[in-house]
Amino acid sequence: GLQPVDPAQPVVPGSHLFRQGEAQDTWTDQGWISSACHSPHLGHAIGLGFLENGAARMGEVIVAANPLQGQSVPLRVVSPHFIDPEGGRLRD
Repeated sequence: GLQPVDPAQPVVPGSHLFRQGEAQDTWTDQGWISSACHSPHLGHAIGLGFLENGAARMGEVIVAANPLQGQSVPLRVVSPHFIDPEGGRLRD
C-alpha cells in the first residue's frame, strides 16, 4: 500500500517508484503504482503498486515520479489493508 506523506498530494497510477535522493532513471527504478483512488474513510488518496522488496519496507518514504505530468510525490509504504489490517473491527 502507498499513501502520500502530505494528504493533499495525489497518488497517480503509472508513476514509477524511487528511493529518496536517488537519480530517477531506468537503473534505479524500484517499481510502479498499479492503481489509486480517493479513500473516503482516510480522507486522502491511496494506492497499490509493485515495489521491490515492498513487504520489508513498511514505513519507508519513497518518491513516486510522473514525468509526463511533471510530478514527484513522496509516499509512505503502508499495509495494503490501509484500515484495520488485523481484522479487529470485523470480529468486534
